[in-house]
Amino acid sequence: HDEITFFPSVSRPDEDRNTAWTGAGGRINNLVLGYLADAKIPTEDTIVYACGHPGMIEDLREKLTDTGYAYTEERFWKDDD
Repeated sequence: HDEITFFPSVSRPDEDRNTAWTGAGGRINNLVLGYLADAKIPTEDTIVYACGHPGMIEDLREKLTDTGYAYTEERFWKDDD
């Protein structure tokens, strides 16, 4: 069956505008491997979708290398090479 598991996080939980946030804090690229392990999400039928800042995406792609998870990305912008 098809299922989406969404793991939200506020990267700057200490900022005034985020004081009402009670969920996870920190950059998602530093949290995702723990989320995947804690939720026991299987590699064989999972695609990790990363969307956002190019630096975060590059770091996450590197962390997922050789983990068995399929990976796709969408950047908010792309640096010109």
